[in-house]
Amino acid sequence: MTVIERPLFGKVDIQVFESGSWVTYLSDATGVSIRRGGVRDGLGVKTDVGILSFTLKDRQDPLGGGTFVPGMKVRVLAGEYVAEEDVTKLSQGFESSMGSWGAVNGTVARSSALAVAHTGTWAAAVTSSGTLRSGIRMTVSGLTVGRSYTFSAWFMRPNANSSAAKVGIVGGTQGATITPATSTYGQATVTFTATSASHGLDLSSLPTAAGVVSYWDDLQLIEHITEVAYPIFTGQIVDVASAYPFDKSRGTSRSMVTVTASDAVLVHTSTPRYGVQIAEGFETFESRINRLSSSAQAPIEVPPVGAPREVYAF
Repeated sequence: MTVIERPLFGKVDIQVFESGSWVTYLSDATGVSIRRGGVRDGLGVKTDVGILSFTLKDRQDPLGGGTFVPGMKVRVLAGEYVAEEDVTKLSQGFESSMGSWGAVNGTVARSSALAVAHTGTWAAAVTSSGTLRSGIRMTVSGLTVGRSYTFSAWFMRPNANSSAAKVGIVGGTQGATITPATSTYGQATVTFTATSASHGLDLSSLPTAAGVVSYWDDLQLIEHITEVAYPIFTGQIVDVASAYPFDKSRGTSRSMVTVTASDAVLVHTSTPRYGVQIAEGFETFESRINRLSSSAQAPIEVPPVGAPREVYAF
């Protein structure tokens, strides 16, 4: 029998809401624990308050300028990624070389004549060999299957003998065509989802004859890393405690700050309730939880009144 062991979570992050944004603390944490659940209480189940505890090394020391105070929001995220960012996978300005770009239906060379570059000094000058679409092409590797990418480039035509410029993926997604005014750069873009670890990038325009020159510059490929993390704990800080263990071998000490947070169960269970008289004499669970949520001291998702009941079949 083959046993495959996989991690429960791809990545985990601890974040605290500070000054309007979430700040990560996982890199300084030396231990993280989450305790929650229910315990048997007679014939029913009593819901326990969820507790998060983590220890930070040399960060957020309350005696050294730490900013953590009770009531601050905290969350633990888990998933494949815990951040959303754009990463530049390719940036080509032809300032030093053509790199791996090769010509299609024509020839290509770097040019600095007549200030043809979009930025810098040099641009790629493509000379057509006929009336077929001509341009440049290369293969980029190191892509992640299923991830989104945006490829862009700036195109300039010195006269009206070239038009309908575009960028695209060889054998795949093509961007919209552009025809900027003569001697003016316009940006062509395409967004695609990688289906393999490598794809061919293509830039082309439509010439009216052989010998037509057009220019490309400032090519860029951006990788979009989308957040797919989900919270496994949300709550508020209830305690911050620090200790300063001494390392005898080095003669130094460090701060170890233990942060404790509780989830909304603590808020809900400690909210005073003094009873209410219902005109009908009784109420459904959905009606009761909706009524109680209107005065809840923490956010709570409630089922709609009259929601269909779920039946489990085995």
